[in-house]
Amino acid sequence: MKLAVIFGGMSTEHDVSVVSGTSVIKRLNKGKYEILPIYIDKKRNMV
Repeated sequence: MKLAVIFGGMSTEHDVSVVSGTSVIKRLNKGKYEILPIYIDKKRNMV
């Protein structure tokens, strides 16, 4: 199963979102999920 984790963005909470998103990714079961991290920078660019 594929699972996308979207984090970052233009919000003033950008840095908190990055920390939360990376924490979630680290804790997901990589044997069960194909994890697709989607980072959005402060200029709305997806990486």
